[in-house]
Amino acid sequence: MDSMKDIIDILLEKRRLEKNYDYLSLENSKEHILGLKCLNSDFEEEYYLLVDFSSTSDDEWYDLYYSFEKSLEEIDDMFPIAVMGFKDRKQEKEVYNKLFKETKKAADKRKLKTTFESKISIYVDISKLIKLEYEDDINYLENHVIVNGNNLDGNVYNISLYEINKLFNVAGNDLFVKNVRSGIPRNSTANKLKTSFKSYIQVYLHNELINRVPKEKLDVADLYNIKEDMLIENCPDLFWFCHNGITIFSYDKENIIESRNIIRLNPSKVSVINGAQTLTNFFDCLDDMIKEVPSIFEDKVEEKLITLEEIKSILNDSAKKIIVKTIIINGPEKYVSPITYGLNTQIPVKNEDIISNSEDIKEINKYLKYGQIEILKPGQLSTYKYSCEVLDYIKKYEMCIEKPGTSKNFSKKDLEETVKESRKNIKDDKYNIIKKLILLFDLDEWWKHSKSERESIINIADEGELNLLKYGKNYFFSYYLKEEQNSAFDDDFLEFFSNFIYDMKIISNKNNIPLNDATFKKNDLFDIYKTFKEDKKDISNKLIEKTDSNGLTKNSLNELKKYLNDVLKKSDNKFVHKMNSDVLKYFENKDIDIRYFRIIKTDNKKCREAFPFSSSVFSDIYMMNEDLSDDKYKKYEDSSFCNQVKSDFPLFVLDYEEDVIKKIFFNNNFSFRKYSNQAEFVYNKTIDAFRKGDESLFPKMGDDAGFHVRPKAKNADDTFEFTNGNQITKRTFWANKKLINTILENIDDGSNEWIVSD
Repeated sequence: MDSMKDIIDILLEKRRLEKNYDYLSLENSKEHILGLKCLNSDFEEEYYLLVDFSSTSDDEWYDLYYSFEKSLEEIDDMFPIAVMGFKDRKQEKEVYNKLFKETKKAADKRKLKTTFESKISIYVDISKLIKLEYEDDINYLENHVIVNGNNLDGNVYNISLYEINKLFNVAGNDLFVKNVRSGIPRNSTANKLKTSFKSYIQVYLHNELINRVPKEKLDVADLYNIKEDMLIENCPDLFWFCHNGITIFSYDKENIIESRNIIRLNPSKVSVINGAQTLTNFFDCLDDMIKEVPSIFEDKVEEKLITLEEIKSILNDSAKKIIVKTIIINGPEKYVSPITYGLNTQIPVKNEDIISNSEDIKEINKYLKYGQIEILKPGQLSTYKYSCEVLDYIKKYEMCIEKPGTSKNFSKKDLEETVKESRKNIKDDKYNIIKKLILLFDLDEWWKHSKSERESIINIADEGELNLLKYGKNYFFSYYLKEEQNSAFDDDFLEFFSNFIYDMKIISNKNNIPLNDATFKKNDLFDIYKTFKEDKKDISNKLIEKTDSNGLTKNSLNELKKYLNDVLKKSDNKFVHKMNSDVLKYFENKDIDIRYFRIIKTDNKKCREAFPFSSSVFSDIYMMNEDLSDDKYKKYEDSSFCNQVKSDFPLFVLDYEEDVIKKIFFNNNFSFRKYSNQAEFVYNKTIDAFRKGDESLFPKMGDDAGFHVRPKAKNADDTFEFTNGNQITKRTFWANKKLINTILENIDDGSNEWIVSD
């Protein structure tokens, strides 16, 4: 067991333990597992349980790990420290992923995850020298100084993340042991840095696939919801300019320069003292995206447009294309600490933010954690998905309680009083407020990246519409929270924004209230809107004049078809052009009040994509469980998914021939009600996946069950905590393409349910 000896030697050096140690007697002793009693530098006893995966094959890992777990429980009263030996970081991830897959119960998966997060990792390959290739054969900056007789050399290189990962792979988190930060804490997937990295990788994938598969067949921008500004702002070539880079300190006495393009480093004598977050989170994002490939590209692979292996290969290549400024300092180890702290100096907390550390905020955070939300002190990093500082939280809270004017014009002198008020209200109505806050975080992310979309649906020459765009954000957010409760499909923010403009203009005209900045700093207009919601007859006859029970007429569908085809002629990408806002604009011009409709695009009555249900029908499964290990899932008939399956909603089917809409089919009361039994089967399979903590058990389109589950995220880092403790991409239920095609095959031009254009 030479590798076990290496693990012990590295552990003793790493923990600065005395070299004289005793073996522990283990009842369930097994090869590759060893217990040690050691003395630390203060001559206090410490107990370690070691397991060696580095010298074993993958078919041994499961039994070996659970023997290790038993031994940990056996000596639990000694408070043993778990130590796992691997060849390198890559093997550690392979071991974990295999164990995670083969562990069946959700509770056992969470325990596995906790054990891996708390253990000490030893990489036996750390003794090997690592050679990094850098981009150019010159240094852009060199600095050599002598401090108190000691040489300090600094050089700046252009090195790809792929090359730097060679070092990370054999050193793991020991690479950051001398850094003041080791990356982002557990579950902080909402961190902007990680979101940014994911966007760079997605844009790289998008750019590569454009050259391999026609965009009309596979549109990565649509699959990942990549906006036009993302393609510009997250271009991989910009990474060098947008990030400060990585600083590596080598305290090896040997020369680190081997040749013009190669640097030689000893992994046991280097530390990344700045840029730990860059390194850890980039490769975490890359791993997450590779795992998601099968579910995101399932139907494209079935159509043989591309293979999963090709997509994974492109993703892995992204690390080779992203270049970072890398400073390598070579000098005595005693200079690591002062340089590290100099690089990581933080901005001090402001006096006005003292309240963020109050007992009220601590109490509110206890409730918010069930929605993966946390109110932060300035400079604090979150351990949850959603986070904000106290003032932002209070502004969101005011929007939740239907006071958007107060939110926009909030006075800091009222902060303490409002915090106390929110503490009481969130205690009394926790689930409702948390649900609204999550929607606001998602909506806020959409708002940041949708300026061009919002501008496209307003009349810039209309001062009222322009002011709604400029000053109406808080009003719109409260409006959305009010309206989404009555909508079967709550994901199309742009559609809600279009309705918001329409409603606010009617109320403004009826009540002679100007749509300006001053109006949006008060609640009066919103209070009138709430009355308008309760009784539309008192507000405007326009909103009473609804179409008859069959919806639109054939003539109006013909007009709509002509209007949409005219829009398409001006579109740069006719295949993926989203029609909802165009249809809404047509309705507003014609004073037709049809809201919250859905559109299916077909080619000769064969649908292009599966049909997504709203994200809320899926989040309803996990948001109701405060303790994710509890088995308190709703029955299908009580679920939001069942409600949407049985709901009626207006549906337009746009049937294309090449780039032209040839026919429009309209059903004012479309529903999946007939297929509820299939939906129930898929729902129950999904609940089973939650119980077992295994996302691979989610129903797939290939199961041919009528419906399936797959990712549907609003942004690059839209995730939730699954029952196994992992953060996974948000998803929802989808109706299969095959089911949609079956429904559409039965459209009869003479049917009472469908109105059909010429």
